[in-house]
Amino acid sequence: MGSKPRDSGTAQASSAGAQAADQALASQANQNTAYAKQAHDILFGADGKSGNLSGFLDPKSLNISAPSGVYKTQYNQDVSNIAQQSKQVQGSVARNLASRGFGNAPAGFAADEERQAAQDQVAQEGAAFTNYAGKSYQDALQNFWNATNIATGAGAAATNAAISADSSAANNYANLYGSAIQPTPSALGTVLGGGMQAGGEIGAAAVKCPCEGGMLLLHDGREIAVETLRKGDELRGIDGQPCPLLEDPRIVTRPSVEVKVMKGKTRCSSDHTFSLPFGGYEYAFKSAAKNVRYGEDFLTVMGVEEIGEQTVYVLEIGGSHSYRVDGFWSLS
Repeated sequence: MGSKPRDSGTAQASSAGAQAADQALASQANQNTAYAKQAHDILFGADGKSGNLSGFLDPKSLNISAPSGVYKTQYNQDVSNIAQQSKQVQGSVARNLASRGFGNAPAGFAADEERQAAQDQVAQEGAAFTNYAGKSYQDALQNFWNATNIATGAGAAATNAAISADSSAANNYANLYGSAIQPTPSALGTVLGGGMQAGGEIGAAAVKCPCEGGMLLLHDGREIAVETLRKGDELRGIDGQPCPLLEDPRIVTRPSVEVKVMKGKTRCSSDHTFSLPFGGYEYAFKSAAKNVRYGEDFLTVMGVEEIGEQTVYVLEIGGSHSYRVDGFWSLS
């Protein structure tokens, strides 16, 4: 779980460094969020309906029954050219007959020639209509999927950014874990400060602990109370792999909470950490209304109640440093 600081000065400096680095990460995250929102609003509008690409997301945009946009202009131009060509053909036929001495050719013959020219004109116009209407539909379909992919990509990017930011913060504190007097964000200072000042154990061992009676899942599928664990026992990690207990659990007293979901509840230190559905973690004391991993499900925390100072058990484990207590997937 990490070593204790050699002296309070080093610990305080490390804690200040961790918090300063977190503030820098938060600032960068805010800038990225603002840029992402600006880009989203341009593409899809603040309301999701008035952006440059919003119209393409409507499936009705695929109801193409005639050439549209630039293809409508091209179609109209082609129709005009075809009509002009048809007139030229008819005039050419009349001149050809006259030059060959037919004079006023039989009405039936001339009419047939004119009818053939008209049919050719209609056929060409129909082909042009089909061609440009098809191109209009293909463009609409491509625009629909492009807009959909952009929207999906934006959502995925936002999710990944949130996970990355959470992971960066976690790694930041993990790197300073052994020497920081407050190896958790400053928001926990008011929660933990009293216990530390009262002579509680300082350092990594002071955090993320189940209360007495918590039932932990072993790698073999059994569940046993945290107070019965011993060095060498293997817990099941969130990845399904064994997480060996490196030392016997250490008993400390910490401010604690009771956390409830629809299917169960657990009691743990206020700064115990629950695993979130798509990566990262949340502290027990501020997990109300958050979705957490519970067994095979993602459940919403329905309530967090302070229960005062409680006996909790510090777990130093290997592997993925994750375990399940009372159904809640947790991080050590």
